[in-house]
Amino acid sequence: TFTPSPVSAIPAPPVDALHADLLGKRPDIAGQREALKARYHLIESAKAQFYPDISIQALAGWSQLQIGNLPHTTSLITGLLPSISLPIFSAGALEANLAQKEAEYDEQAARYNKTIYTALQEAADALTKYETASKAVAQQQQLLALGLKTTAAAKSRYQTSLDNKMAFINAQDEHWQLQGQLAQLQTQQYAA
Repeated sequence: TFTPSPVSAIPAPPVDALHADLLGKRPDIAGQREALKARYHLIESAKAQFYPDISIQALAGWSQLQIGNLPHTTSLITGLLPSISLPIFSAGALEANLAQKEAEYDEQAARYNKTIYTALQEAADALTKYETASKAVAQQQQLLALGLKTTAAAKSRYQTSLDNKMAFINAQDEHWQLQGQLAQLQTQQYAA
């Protein structure tokens, strides 16, 4: 007869050691968190546009150059060009831009929260599935032990001519079905 090799024990997840920090390492959550930080920096950039902008440009050059004559200081031209940009004339556009960036930040925060809630739900579901599958595997192992005893008793009855071979074959068949069900439950436990 064929006997499958026993499945190695599945290590129990450290339920007591699971923390939210572990969920924060998931790629989907980490990506949403970085997108939220980027949106925050865009808001800060939009706020910075409300400040006046002062710039000074300098220029220097030669007014004339002739072939064969070296340039000298009399033909040197220099200049400074200061410019000031005040946002009072574009305040409405700047406020609209800031409002848009804040709305985008709020939208990203909602996505981030939804991702966290989904991750927590998936983790809780996985733990529940694991615990349910573990209990089912333990019960199925008990049924398999009983099925093994039933098969041994049917074999003994057959060998002593108290029962026919069909009863022994039926007991073996039930035992193999129980082993198949155990393998399916262990697969569910591994998947969880």
